[in-house]
Amino acid sequence: MSSAEILASLPSAAAANLTEAVDKLENLALSEGIIKKQASKGVPAGRKRREILAAKNKDNSLPLEDEEDAELDAILSELRSSLDAKKQEEERLQKEINEILASGATEGGSRESRTFERAASKFNNQMVGVESEARRLADSLREVSKLADAISSKVADLDLAKTRVVECLQLAGDMMDLSTCSERVDDSIRGGDWNEAAELVHRFLTLDKAVFQLRDTNDKDAGQSIRTSYEILEKARSRLKEEFARGMDSSVAGGDVAGIHRYLRLFPFINEHDDGLQRLAEYLKKEIARIGLEQIKIMRAGGTDDSRSSVLYADTLFLFFDALAALLDTHHPVVQNGYGPDRVLDLVHMVQGEIDTVVVQVIDSFRSSRTFDESAKAVERAMRGAKEDRPDPLQLDVLLSEVSQMHARTELYWRFLKKKMLPAAAAPPPPKSPTGAMSPRSGEEEEDEETRESRKKAEAGRAEERTRKLHALLHKSRVGLSMQELIGRYIPMEAYYVEEMVGKAIGEALREDKGHTWITSSMVDDTLFLVRKSVRRAVSTSSSDAAAATVNNVVALLETTFYQSLATPIEAGFPSASLFTAEMLGVGGVVPTGGVSSAAKVAEQRETYLCTLNNARVSADLLRQLRAALLKESGAEGTVVPEKLKLASALTQLDDVAKRMEQLASRGCGSVAKVAIRPTIRNSCDQYLERDHELTPEQLAEYEAVDPFIESFCVTVDRLLAPFQRSMAPENYQDLLLFSCDECVRGLLSALLKCAFNRLGALQLDRELRHLVGYLSGVAGFAAREKCAKLTQVVCVLNVESVEEAKEVWQSGSGLSRTLGGGEFKKILGRRSDLAKAAVQNMELIS
Repeated sequence: MSSAEILASLPSAAAANLTEAVDKLENLALSEGIIKKQASKGVPAGRKRREILAAKNKDNSLPLEDEEDAELDAILSELRSSLDAKKQEEERLQKEINEILASGATEGGSRESRTFERAASKFNNQMVGVESEARRLADSLREVSKLADAISSKVADLDLAKTRVVECLQLAGDMMDLSTCSERVDDSIRGGDWNEAAELVHRFLTLDKAVFQLRDTNDKDAGQSIRTSYEILEKARSRLKEEFARGMDSSVAGGDVAGIHRYLRLFPFINEHDDGLQRLAEYLKKEIARIGLEQIKIMRAGGTDDSRSSVLYADTLFLFFDALAALLDTHHPVVQNGYGPDRVLDLVHMVQGEIDTVVVQVIDSFRSSRTFDESAKAVERAMRGAKEDRPDPLQLDVLLSEVSQMHARTELYWRFLKKKMLPAAAAPPPPKSPTGAMSPRSGEEEEDEETRESRKKAEAGRAEERTRKLHALLHKSRVGLSMQELIGRYIPMEAYYVEEMVGKAIGEALREDKGHTWITSSMVDDTLFLVRKSVRRAVSTSSSDAAAATVNNVVALLETTFYQSLATPIEAGFPSASLFTAEMLGVGGVVPTGGVSSAAKVAEQRETYLCTLNNARVSADLLRQLRAALLKESGAEGTVVPEKLKLASALTQLDDVAKRMEQLASRGCGSVAKVAIRPTIRNSCDQYLERDHELTPEQLAEYEAVDPFIESFCVTVDRLLAPFQRSMAPENYQDLLLFSCDECVRGLLSALLKCAFNRLGALQLDRELRHLVGYLSGVAGFAAREKCAKLTQVVCVLNVESVEEAKEVWQSGSGLSRTLGGGEFKKILGRRSDLAKAAVQNMELIS
């Protein structure tokens, strides 16, 4: 009997419990299979002995944990825990099965119970076989573990032996090198071969310290030999130090640059870096003082070129920094290769005091001879509102130009130092020996990944520290502080200069005809020229703070003084031009009060207003061009350098000012349309009311040949706009055209809602609309069609043939519901006299 038949013959409750018990037994078997697989995979290939690992630990302060033993112990502990859990589960399941069988026997299923007991007994026998196989596997694993321990122990012994052999060979090689160096160094010194002697001493200084510990060995001969060699090389090092110092001093006294470099390269090989740098620094100080004295003498004599007397002090700084850069560049490669980048920075620190002395003398002479401090104080008083003793901005112009060049020359020298002190490349290779060969200990051992990463982090840390030190050196030195003081006073003086000059440009503005028909004022070109000059001069200082502050001051001036000079006449509105409009339209006999003088006055005011509109529009265009040009010239376009980004952010304010100018010009064009266009348009639209729009077929045919209204209306509009085309900038004229379109649409809509149409009258209205839209789009472009959108929809509603068609138009999704609304739709449709009024009023409009 199959298991399915047995379960079917049992009562339902007993069958369900028995099925659950069988499933749990199967899961138990599966779990034991997984345990076997985990046991076969969890044994490591081999383990190092704890004694070997402890011997390799240099500190020897903490007991070492064998990671592989710990891993294996963890696996075995986990397997034991799993096994205990499965045994407990097996006992529990066996108990449940017995209870299920007992209950089945009481209910009359004894025969089925015996069958199941035989099946369970067979399964238990299989599990016994599995258990025995697991024991054999555990025994095999123990044997493998013992073999792995033995192999690991032998490998560790071999590794330890190899390490000791390498150390012994290295020690023997160092002892041979020590002996060789001691034998040859005296001969090299006596022969005057300083390069070879320095190389031998350098090799001695790089030997392992373990060699010198053998001086105390029990082997008297070996210890005596090492002590003797050590003493010989130490004495040789002292002698070389004296010889190098004597040779360096002699080369410095004779101005022998080649000799200075020769001995400068030798000092690092005897570990006398500081002595070599100090002697070079003393030589550089003397050279810097000599160069500075020569330049100051030329400066006090008035320079060599009279045409550059206005920038005498800037030229003096330039010539001094140029000679200084050439001097440092001559010695930089030797110091960089022999001493490293950190020592180069130390050398600059040593000579910075002498540089400060020379530069401060030039700056003090500039401040006294140019009366810079007095001018700065006078500007401060003028900025506070003083009316007396205001500085002449033209004199300030020359002074500010020289200050900007002085700071630019200093910044150029600083960039040179940054390029030399902070190279983008990695650290230089180990120093070469005086004979050109690499250091004997270099390249003996290859770096592993961890060592390489730690070295890179250390180099990055040193580079960051060099950057910090260089920044402190440049900006906290006397040169840096003096230049910061000059720039601090330069910024308000530049703001005063621009404010005064722009005020004069506005006050002395003249109208200009630049070869086109529309007129602008000279104040636009003069103001933008001054703004460009001021900002470019601030940018040329190479100080991002000065440039950004100057841009902020210029923007504030444009938004107040300059903007107000344009906004005041525009906000007052377009002058009344009734006489001028009549003259344009050819209406004779119109002579207002005041006669010809009044007409001339109106014309003059009108021309001034339009000139102001053109000034606002042109200013917006020039400001955008100025921003683009300044971004390109300063290199701030598309950069990520913080100093450049500061300037780029400040220059974006010019775009904001340009937008305000455009908005001002647009409001002025609206005023022109309101005063000069709207009255005539309304008069023409009033004439439309006088005509009959309930046409007969004969009238419709006649109107098709000769239109009585729309052609004359377009001619009137064209005559109104023509004079402005000659007087306004193209952008302003385009705005005026669009405002005129609004006036035409507004006037015609007002007239249409007062007229009554039949079907033929609506057809004539459609013809007139097409003619008007064609004319307006021809002069104002596609934007005119958008302006006429509502008028087009009104005409569309009036041209329906019936109320039912009107409903279809409303529900067709053409946008009438969003533009007109239900009430307005019915009101427009009610102007059709041939449609039933009641049907129009009662029609249901579903949006």
